[in-house]
Amino acid sequence: MSVRALLPVVAVGLSLALAWPAAAAIDCQTTVDSAELLVCARIDLEAAEKSVAALERKTLAILRPNGRGVFTDAQTTWKAWRDADCAWNAYDLDSGTSDALILATCRADMTMTRADDLQSALETIH
Repeated sequence: MSVRALLPVVAVGLSLALAWPAAAAIDCQTTVDSAELLVCARIDLEAAEKSVAALERKTLAILRPNGRGVFTDAQTTWKAWRDADCAWNAYDLDSGTSDALILATCRADMTMTRADDLQSALETIH
Protein backbone atom coordinates (compact mmCIF):
# COMPACT_ATOMS: atom_id res chain seq x y z
CA MET A 1 0.00 0.00 0.00
CA SER A 2 1.40 3.39 -0.92
CA VAL A 3 1.99 6.19 1.54
CA ARG A 4 -0.56 8.29 -0.33
CA ALA A 5 -3.20 5.59 0.15
CA LEU A 6 -2.50 5.54 3.88
CA LEU A 7 -2.87 9.29 4.38
CA PRO A 8 -6.68 9.25 4.85
CA VAL A 9 -6.36 6.43 7.38
CA VAL A 10 -3.66 8.29 9.29
CA ALA A 11 -5.67 11.51 9.19
CA VAL A 12 -8.79 9.84 10.61
CA GLY A 13 -6.73 8.06 13.27
CA LEU A 14 -4.99 11.27 14.26
CA SER A 15 -8.24 13.22 14.42
CA LEU A 16 -9.78 10.51 16.59
CA ALA A 17 -6.76 10.45 18.86
CA LEU A 18 -6.88 14.20 19.28
CA ALA A 19 -10.63 14.20 19.83
CA TRP A 20 -10.77 11.16 22.13
CA PRO A 21 -10.31 13.01 25.47
CA ALA A 22 -13.01 15.47 24.45
CA ALA A 23 -15.23 12.63 23.24
CA ALA A 24 -15.49 11.26 26.77
CA ALA A 25 -17.39 14.41 27.73
CA ILE A 26 -19.73 14.26 24.74
CA ASP A 27 -23.15 12.66 25.04
CA CYS A 28 -23.51 11.40 21.49
CA GLN A 29 -27.17 10.54 22.10
CA THR A 30 -28.24 14.10 22.88
CA THR A 31 -25.70 16.51 21.39
CA VAL A 32 -26.78 18.84 18.59
CA ASP A 33 -23.41 20.56 18.23
CA SER A 34 -21.97 19.93 14.75
CA ALA A 35 -18.39 19.53 15.94
CA GLU A 36 -19.44 17.05 18.64
CA LEU A 37 -21.64 15.15 16.17
CA LEU A 38 -18.64 14.84 13.86
CA VAL A 39 -16.55 13.38 16.70
CA CYS A 40 -19.37 10.93 17.46
CA ALA A 41 -19.67 9.91 13.80
CA ARG A 42 -15.93 9.29 13.60
CA ILE A 43 -16.04 7.20 16.77
CA ASP A 44 -18.92 5.19 15.30
CA LEU A 45 -16.98 4.73 12.06
CA GLU A 46 -13.88 3.54 13.90
CA ALA A 47 -15.93 0.99 15.88
CA ALA A 48 -17.75 -0.21 12.76
CA GLU A 49 -14.48 -0.58 10.84
CA LYS A 50 -13.03 -2.65 13.69
CA SER A 51 -16.10 -4.91 13.56
CA VAL A 52 -15.81 -5.32 9.80
CA ALA A 53 -12.08 -6.08 10.08
CA ALA A 54 -12.75 -8.78 12.70
CA LEU A 55 -15.51 -10.29 10.57
CA GLU A 56 -13.25 -10.20 7.51
CA ARG A 57 -10.62 -12.20 9.43
CA LYS A 58 -13.23 -14.74 10.57
CA THR A 59 -14.60 -15.07 7.04
CA LEU A 60 -11.17 -15.49 5.46
CA ALA A 61 -10.30 -18.16 8.02
CA ILE A 62 -13.18 -20.41 6.98
CA LEU A 63 -13.23 -19.83 3.22
CA ARG A 64 -11.61 -22.17 0.77
CA PRO A 65 -8.58 -20.69 -1.00
CA ASN A 66 -10.47 -19.80 -4.18
CA GLY A 67 -13.17 -18.04 -2.13
CA ARG A 68 -10.65 -15.86 -0.28
CA GLY A 69 -9.71 -13.94 -3.41
CA VAL A 70 -13.33 -13.45 -4.35
CA PHE A 71 -14.15 -12.22 -0.85
CA THR A 72 -11.14 -9.89 -0.71
CA ASP A 73 -12.07 -8.41 -4.10
CA ALA A 74 -15.65 -7.94 -2.93
CA GLN A 75 -14.53 -6.14 0.23
CA THR A 76 -12.13 -3.89 -1.69
CA THR A 77 -14.86 -3.02 -4.18
CA TRP A 78 -17.42 -2.46 -1.41
CA LYS A 79 -15.10 -0.05 0.43
CA ALA A 80 -14.44 1.93 -2.75
CA TRP A 81 -18.19 2.04 -3.49
CA ARG A 82 -18.98 3.10 0.09
CA ASP A 83 -16.47 5.93 -0.02
CA ALA A 84 -17.63 7.13 -3.46
CA ASP A 85 -21.33 6.91 -2.58
CA CYS A 86 -20.83 8.76 0.70
CA ALA A 87 -18.71 11.42 -1.02
CA TRP A 88 -21.57 11.95 -3.46
CA ASN A 89 -24.13 12.09 -0.62
CA ALA A 90 -21.99 14.63 1.26
CA TYR A 91 -21.43 16.83 -1.78
CA ASP A 92 -23.35 20.09 -1.70
CA LEU A 93 -24.43 21.01 -5.23
CA ASP A 94 -24.98 24.64 -4.30
CA SER A 95 -21.63 25.34 -2.65
CA GLY A 96 -19.52 22.73 -4.41
CA THR A 97 -18.11 21.55 -1.09
CA SER A 98 -18.35 18.36 0.90
CA ASP A 99 -19.98 18.19 4.33
CA ALA A 100 -17.67 16.33 6.74
CA LEU A 101 -20.50 15.34 9.10
CA ILE A 102 -22.62 13.85 6.34
CA LEU A 103 -19.58 12.03 4.96
CA ALA A 104 -18.57 10.57 8.32
CA THR A 105 -22.12 9.60 9.26
CA CYS A 106 -22.72 7.95 5.89
CA ARG A 107 -19.51 5.95 6.10
CA ALA A 108 -20.29 4.88 9.68
CA ASP A 109 -23.85 3.84 8.81
CA MET A 110 -22.81 1.92 5.71
CA THR A 111 -19.98 0.20 7.57
CA MET A 112 -22.33 -0.85 10.39
CA THR A 113 -24.69 -2.29 7.78
CA ARG A 114 -21.78 -4.14 6.16
CA ALA A 115 -20.80 -5.60 9.52
CA ASP A 116 -24.38 -6.87 9.96
CA ASP A 117 -24.31 -8.36 6.46
CA LEU A 118 -20.98 -10.11 7.08
CA GLN A 119 -22.21 -11.45 10.43
CA SER A 120 -25.34 -12.84 8.74
CA ALA A 121 -23.23 -14.45 6.04
CA LEU A 122 -20.98 -16.06 8.64
CA GLU A 123 -24.01 -17.47 10.46
CA THR A 124 -25.24 -19.13 7.26
CA ILE A 125 -21.82 -20.69 6.62
CA HIS A 126 -21.59 -22.29 10.05
